[in-house]
Amino acid sequence: MEVDEGINTAIRKIRRAFNENTDEPRFIATVVGRGYRFIAPVEGLAEPAPEPEPAPAPEPAIDQPRPIPTRQPHPPHR
Repeated sequence: MEVDEGINTAIRKIRRAFNENTDEPRFIATVVGRGYRFIAPVEGLAEPAPEPEPAPAPEPAIDQPRPIPTRQPHPPHR
């Protein structure tokens, strides 16, 4: 299946990036007939990172009134 090939390709690239050996995996183990499993130890943070301050809302644009065009009177025909 195309999805399986895509997942296999992604796992292969990850393993290559981490210099992973499939015979002695440190990060990703193959589970035959099922898929893959992340096996590296995971450590939690002592305290969660503070939430970033939200960016201030931009000032609303104030439309400048446009001048109303006026008609110039036509000169009288002679």
